[in-house]
This record gives sequence, C-alpha cells and structure tokens, in this order.
Amino acid sequence: MKKLCFLVTLLIFFSTVRAQDVSYPGDPFTSETKPPLRAKKLAGEFGSALFGGLLAGVVGFTAGMVIDGKRETILTAMHITYPFGAAAGAWTVGNKGDEQSSFLSTLGFSVLFSGLTYLAYPIIPEQSRGWVYLLSVPLGAVIGHNISRSYKQPIYNGLINRHNGRIALGLPAVQFFRSSGNRISLQWHILNLNF
Repeated sequence: MKKLCFLVTLLIFFSTVRAQDVSYPGDPFTSETKPPLRAKKLAGEFGSALFGGLLAGVVGFTAGMVIDGKRETILTAMHITYPFGAAAGAWTVGNKGDEQSSFLSTLGFSVLFSGLTYLAYPIIPEQSRGWVYLLSVPLGAVIGHNISRSYKQPIYNGLINRHNGRIALGLPAVQFFRSSGNRISLQWHILNLNF
C-alpha cells in the first residue's frame, strides 16, 4: 500500500511539473530550419556587440585600476571582459523576434576572434591593432550567433498549447522500470500531439 501511495504521489507531482522547451530541429510549422539573414538585424547585432564589448571593457578597466593600476593589468582585464560583453550584446539582440541561438556559440566565436587577432598582431600595423581588435571581436560574436541560430521553439508548458494558430497537447508520460541493481528508475516525458 505504501508503494502505491508513493507512486500516486509521484504521478501527481510530476503531472503538475511544467514542461520545458521541447527540443527538435527546426520549426515544425515551417519547412525552414533557419530564419533568413536580414541586413538590419545583422547591423543591430554588430552594434549591440560593439556596445556590450565597450561596456564590459569599462568594467575591465575599472577592475584593472582596483587591482593594482598598472597598464598591463588594466589591458589584460579589458581584453578578458571585452569578448564576454560583445557576446552578450550580440546574443541579446539576436534572440529578439523569431530567432534563438546558443550563447556558448556566440561567446566561443567571440573568444576565438579575440585570440586570432592576437595571433595576427605581428602582421597588423601597430597603429591599427586597437581598431582591428575592437571590430573583430564583435564580428566573431555575430558570426557565432548566426551559426547557431534557429527558429524559436514553442514551449509546451500546459495541457493545451497554441503556436502559430495550431493546437498542441502536452501530456505527461511517466515510466517506471527496473534498472541494474534492482533499482526502480523513473523517466519523465512530455508527449506532444500537434494538430
């Protein structure tokens, strides 16, 4: 009897848990997996990446001043924070509307372009190094965002969900089974029925 009560309690608990984002490739209501590139959105992503990087650079400058105020410490702190700010700016503007992307991809390309710029310093004229770094890191963030972008996925978080004029039912499916070592395992799934 205790096991039955426990199972019923688990079933009630898991049936009230809201479903998370359902992961599947592309938007099921369209045939495209990626939204088309738009010049206006790309310009907005680049501008916000540049602004976010500069804002993070100011934070890095302040941190460098607080640490010891030496030129090398300040530059290092600025170069560490700049890619993070550029990635945050590009990702924030890029995820507006019908698109979503991976922040790790955006950050990864931002850091990659930062490193590539450092490697290219010997062939870049000394007076241009600052501008090249300032523009290449946001460019990397925009490229990283656009490589991983896709349509926003509908979130099925209730029993009846609407998306683009269609109805989707999210039904809980709880499975109990015995695994190795005589343990009882529980798997929780959301079944989605699209109409």
